Amino acid sequence: MTEVSEEGESIFCEKAEKEQKTELCPSASNANGLVVRPMSVDDADIVARLTVKAFKAKFEWAVGKKSIEKIVAGQAAENRDPKKYQHRIFIAEYDGKVAGCIGIKFFGDKHKLLKHNYKGMGCLPLLRLRCMAVSQNEDVKDPTACYINELCVAEDYRGKGIGTALLQAAEAEAVKHGCTKTLLHVALGNPALHLYQREGYKKKGEEIDLISYCIIGVKGWYFMEKELIT
Repeated sequence: MTEVSEEGESIFCEKAEKEQKTELCPSASNANGLVVRPMSVDDADIVARLTVKAFKAKFEWAVGKKSIEKIVAGQAAENRDPKKYQHRIFIAEYDGKVAGCIGIKFFGDKHKLLKHNYKGMGCLPLLRLRCMAVSQNEDVKDPTACYINELCVAEDYRGKGIGTALLQAAEAEAVKHGCTKTLLHVALGNPALHLYQREGYKKKGEEIDLISYCIIGVKGWYFMEKELIT
C-alpha cells in the first residue's frame, strides 16, 4: 500500500506494461497558473527526486540517509524504462514548474518491483528497499475500482490547491476508465487524512501493521474509499 506524504499531499511512481497503455486526458489548467498533465519521460528525474523527498522519512527508516541519492537515481531509471509507462501518472505544474504528482492503478496493472539496479547501496539496504517496495505495492482486485497509488506536492507549493487538483484529475481519469470508486491508504496520524475527508473519502477500515513499522516506521493505515459520480 502507498499513501500521501506526511505533509498532507502526495506522489506516484507506479506504472504498468506497455500493451496496457491508455491515453490520459489532455492537460487542464486554471487561472492561477496551475496545469495538470500526463507525465513524460522528460519528467523522470524530477519526479524521482520529488517522490523520495516527499517520503524521505520512510526511505531513511528503510535504508538509511547514505542511500538516499542512490534511491533517487534508481527511481529515475525506473521512470525512464520504456517497458513501463508514464500514462498512469499526472504532473502538476505551477507557474511552469513541477509542483506535484499523483499515480493511479487499475485492475490488471502490474508492477515489476525494482527492475533497475540501485548501484552502490550494499546488500542490506537493497534488501530493505525491496521489502519496502513489496509492502507498499497494492494490487487492484476490483475491476470497478481505481487505486490512488501515491500523491505528493513539493513543500514550496503546498496550500495552493495542488493536491485537490491532482485528486480531481485522477478521479476524472478513473471515471473515463469505467471505474465507480477510488481507493487509497493513508498512515494513522497522517494529516493528509483531512485532505481526503474533505474531498469525500470515507474510512472503510483500519489496520495495525507491525511489519510496515519495521520496514518504514508506519504503525498502521486507514483504508479509504470514495464513490465516483459517473
